[in-house]
Amino acid sequence: MARPAIPALTSMRFLAATAVVLFHTDHARLSFPFGLQSFGYEAVTFFFVLSGFILTYVHATEECASGIDVDWRSFVVARIARIWPAYLLALAISAPFLVYSFFVVSMIDAKQFLASLVLVPLLAQSWYPPTALSWNIPAWSLSVEIFFYLTFPLLMRSTRTLPAAAVLVAAYFGACAVDMGRSVVPVVSGASDFAWWHSFYYYFPMFHWPLFIFGAGLGRLYLFGRKFQKGTHEVALICAFVLVGIVIACKARHNWLSSNAVLAIVFGLLIFGAAGAAGPVSTWLARQAAVLLGEASYAMYIMHMPILMWWSRLTEKFVQPNLSALASFVVYYLLVVAVSIAINKFVEKPMRREILRRFSAPALPART
Repeated sequence: MARPAIPALTSMRFLAATAVVLFHTDHARLSFPFGLQSFGYEAVTFFFVLSGFILTYVHATEECASGIDVDWRSFVVARIARIWPAYLLALAISAPFLVYSFFVVSMIDAKQFLASLVLVPLLAQSWYPPTALSWNIPAWSLSVEIFFYLTFPLLMRSTRTLPAAAVLVAAYFGACAVDMGRSVVPVVSGASDFAWWHSFYYYFPMFHWPLFIFGAGLGRLYLFGRKFQKGTHEVALICAFVLVGIVIACKARHNWLSSNAVLAIVFGLLIFGAAGAAGPVSTWLARQAAVLLGEASYAMYIMHMPILMWWSRLTEKFVQPNLSALASFVVYYLLVVAVSIAINKFVEKPMRREILRRFSAPALPART
């Protein structure tokens, strides 16, 4: 079922990826104003909600008993074709650092090293807390995403006859329940196993599923619910951007602002607004350059840490001493963007076409 692309949502992926890049910058050398460097985990939350919305927007149908317009196998093959090429390239580039951390500096033990070798390439690292952030830190969220993909057809089938509002409310309270669970991490864990419990509560795929379901419910509401004027969507989009700014600026003093209870509503409004908006903000987001950056955002997200590790090693003796922290970051950031655009064009898209050709998933729109 071919529905028109939503360029504003594509562009916003670039903004979220940039937030993650800022989050992983060396803040001892460079601090960004307004708390911009502290929004990385929240940006991933945005990706989870957006993922549920986009997959529903692209595939949901009321005519099929399955709830989607494609069979399970074709859907999963196409999603793997979307994420695996850049994912594996990032692992290959960062593999020397994993080897170095075990064999040279003993930062990880043999059990974690071997588990990483098995679980990370299979996108299963987040199911085992000690490996959640192994090898390539941002890759943990792809382990969560693949769980979303595997369960999406079942989710659509099981919720097909439910009101979208009911799905939204149930998912929202599920996300709030996750917040409550995370608040007891210091209580249930001692000093010796705090890291294990922290990784479990923050990276385990099941704890992010309500956010994905919330996005899916939002998608059904947008497709099959009450229709709003484009100007109303534009106002919602602008209000959501203002709310995001407030969260970024104030979350350091008010931790509850970065809870799922708040972010689900803010990001839901942002996505729902952008989906149907027509106005100055959505027009700016739909510009060709912004969409190009949005299309490269996945490569940017998954590649920026491997690039950062090599950038730091190769420049610490020759380049960085002659550059200010800000100048060094600007060069690194522009390098990440340029490499990501190239990877999207010369790796992601050709490999995606090849995988789809070999494993045959003709029913899926190429734009996803």
